[in-house]
Amino acid sequence: MKKINKTLLAAALLAAGTGAANADIVINSATGSEAFMQAYDSSQKLTFNFDLGITLAQLNAGIGSKTFNFSNDANWNTFHGANFNAATTQFIVADGYKTQAYFTSNLVSPVLAKTTLLLAASGAIENAAARINSGTPISAGTSSLATDGINPGTGQWADGQSAPQTIWGSAGDQQAAINYGAAGGNFFGVAFDLATKLPATTEIGHFTLNGSALTFAPGSVSAVPLPAAVWMFGAGLMGLLRLSRRKSAAI
Repeated sequence: MKKINKTLLAAALLAAGTGAANADIVINSATGSEAFMQAYDSSQKLTFNFDLGITLAQLNAGIGSKTFNFSNDANWNTFHGANFNAATTQFIVADGYKTQAYFTSNLVSPVLAKTTLLLAASGAIENAAARINSGTPISAGTSSLATDGINPGTGQWADGQSAPQTIWGSAGDQQAAINYGAAGGNFFGVAFDLATKLPATTEIGHFTLNGSALTFAPGSVSAVPLPAAVWMFGAGLMGLLRLSRRKSAAI
């Protein structure tokens, strides 16, 4: 009986250890590192952390429109309760590992001009996720709350280290924070380009946090390049107009 109990205890401890390991934002993986969101209300001094469960591999392959509804999330309802101040709330979404980084930015075209800056940015993202992991364990689709001044370094936005709005400060301060309710927070991907030997930045889409939902819309709001045929048609039309004017002038 004692042997059986010891076996069951060992199995239970193993299961518990496995569960604890999985109940984290995945980091340190070129394909499996997970994107996370942090929202911070500086009036409440409260940070809402959420594991999106979207991996680097999925981001690299391209993701479609997504909505994360927090209306049934107890932590969000505390964060978004009676003391919530929309005017003092910002958020970030980020994912990264070594020569890959994804992050929100209020810049139209953020630049990480050197590989060392890309490594610094991805490192800052990993460190932020590690701090969240040091607090209440969360996994894909789950959340946690952290309050300024209580157990610093466990997921607080303002924990005395690099705050998310300047989390890429060592990489040129990419101004990652997006205002709550603002439409179209830019979301960029940066990776090492083998051809140029430099980081290449691509606009992936836009994140918006409003009401009790985080939404993602893929694509760029920048001007869409017109097909070559359209440019040829336009050039031909301009030529005809010039010819018509010359004839008119001759008459």
